[in-house]
Amino acid sequence: MRRRLVDIMGGVCHDVSMKVIAFVLLILGMLFGVGGVTAAQEAQSPDDAVMQDAASYAEFAGVSLDVAMERFSASDDIRLLRQELIASFGDDFADLWIDNDPYGLTILLEPSGSGQVAAVEALANEMLPEITPARVLVTETPSAVLDQIASDLISWGVTRPYDVSVDVKQRLVTVWAASYADVADPLRQFGLEDSPMIDLVLGSVAVPTG
Repeated sequence: MRRRLVDIMGGVCHDVSMKVIAFVLLILGMLFGVGGVTAAQEAQSPDDAVMQDAASYAEFAGVSLDVAMERFSASDDIRLLRQELIASFGDDFADLWIDNDPYGLTILLEPSGSGQVAAVEALANEMLPEITPARVLVTETPSAVLDQIASDLISWGVTRPYDVSVDVKQRLVTVWAASYADVADPLRQFGLEDSPMIDLVLGSVAVPTG
């Protein structure tokens, strides 16, 4: 089990900059079309909103506005690729994401998809020629295992004022808590005290789940 001791104030962990948090939310919006919209954003034209998001990304990634706009233009194709991967490979497909440094596309397959790497690479490179070659990885930890661990901890009551989430990229279940004593019982109950799949984040104030 990985443990991290951080100072968490007002729901923001000080070892993560607000810039990184904003960038993650921005990328989620690109990939899934999610995220809150402010009154100011509603008043913007779609082109102005995209330009503002691209400018924020350009500043974060250290690239020109033109490069940022080129990357943003691929967001619809990325969503279509996700849909096609789900339709074509079903449970063998785990997830995909955009890496920033170096810029590229990573596709994660479940252990059952180990024989599908070449086919997934071919599909990704055909649908997204502007982001090639795609990197296709096969995880050793099935998503179902991580989801079950998170579900078990949540069912025990490890939620407010604590939080449990699945880190898809790192293949970990992250547990936020004020102290180890607050989560010791459920971790012991489910045999997770020494599990390499648990990322325990301890701080002075637990992160609210919102």
